[in-house]
Amino acid sequence: MSAFVCTKNITFSSIVDLSAKYQEIKNKDLLCQRLYLLNVESVNQRYQLRDSECEDNRKEYQSYLSYMAAIRYEEHPELHDCQRIRAAHCWHYQSCEGDCDEDALLKAVRNIITLAELEVASEINGEKVVDEDEAYRIIEAYAKNKNINLNEMWE
Repeated sequence: MSAFVCTKNITFSSIVDLSAKYQEIKNKDLLCQRLYLLNVESVNQRYQLRDSECEDNRKEYQSYLSYMAAIRYEEHPELHDCQRIRAAHCWHYQSCEGDCDEDALLKAVRNIITLAELEVASEINGEKVVDEDEAYRIIEAYAKNKNINLNEMWE
């Protein structure tokens, strides 16, 4: 498995927006930054950047930390929840390396993705959906049918 650091605020903001449906978010910028840092740590654990013998790897890790100042919450009311769910999936996939898979924040986002998928798929379907795989397929088909872009927005 390969992993990369997500750098677009839209990715983190999408996760914050999904989370806000299920719990109060007091500091959206801080949550975006925590999501970013967990992603950076996951990539570090995958590629051992921070403690690498290679200076370029250590510099890459430091550049990720320096980039954190650019991470902030941005409103994106034009996004469909299908897109927010896809962004959350992308972040989750890039953030589960090493022991990051056991991090409380990652587990919380995983739960929010499941809740959101089931809720959105149920709305699309017109009846309750309880199977996660079915929910994913319903959302994918709906997005394709409605020409909702689910790709290349989240890196």
